[in-house]
Formats: sequence, C-alpha cells, structure tokens
Amino acid sequence: MDEASEMFDTERVNLYDVVESIYAELALDLEQRQIEPVNSLRPSMEVRGDHSLIYSIFRNLVDNAIAYAGTGIRIRVTCFREDESFYYLSFS
Repeated sequence: MDEASEMFDTERVNLYDVVESIYAELALDLEQRQIEPVNSLRPSMEVRGDHSLIYSIFRNLVDNAIAYAGTGIRIRVTCFREDESFYYLSFS
C-alpha cells in the first residue's frame, strides 16, 4: 500500500462508525449465531485512510467470526494502545 498510495483515496474515517455499521448490516446473522457484537472503540476515533479498504478489513473479520467462530460467543473490537501516530486494535 505504501508503494501505491496514490491509487487510494484517503479521507478521515471514523473507525467506531465503520464497526457499528458492519454490526448493524450483519445484525440478523449475528443474532442467528447468538454472537454478541461489542464495539469498545471511542466514538471519536478517526484515522486517515481509504474508507473502502478499512471497511473491508473489519467486514472480513466479522464475516469470518460468523462463519467459523461458533455460536454463543462475543466478538469485540478494542483499541489496546495508541500513541501519537498509531492506534493498535484488537479483534477477538
């Protein structure tokens, strides 16, 4: 991505909103599998990036959890550390 950064449209992306929208889109699937989605990100957490790519990353993680993690579980997105340049996220 660093080498082809000009190929991506960057904008401010609210990570909390991305995760919330994915949980909402997949609410029926999550409910059917008895998966409790938890978004522990701060509502103001933003990064500069390509919205489509960031959406795809989180969507893929949630889709995989639905498909392979079993039933009666909790999935959680958290920020376990941050510094001046980076957020360090966990999906569990």
